[in-house]
Amino acid sequence: MDEQTKAAFTSAADTDEDPFTAQRFVERFERSLAIILSQPGIGTPATRRGERRYPIPKTGHVINYRVTRGAVRIQLWYRGRQQTVRR
Repeated sequence: MDEQTKAAFTSAADTDEDPFTAQRFVERFERSLAIILSQPGIGTPATRRGERRYPIPKTGHVINYRVTRGAVRIQLWYRGRQQTVRR
C-alpha cells in the first residue's frame, strides 16, 4: 500500500474514534480489492470510458478502477453519498 492510500485509510477509518468500525472498514476494503483483482469485470461501467466502479459493501464508499494489461489501477476512491469533483 503506497503512502497516499495509507493517508486515505487514516482519513476514512479514524481509528481513534472507533477502532472496531475502522477495522471492519479496512477488512471490507481489502476484500473488495481482492474481488476486483480476481474478477476485474465485476464492477459496473463508470462515467469515464474504460473505468468501472465497485461499491464497497456496507461502507458507502466506491472504488473506480481501470483494467490495463496485467494490472488493475485504482483511479478514484470516494464516499458514494457525496458529489465528487474530477481534477
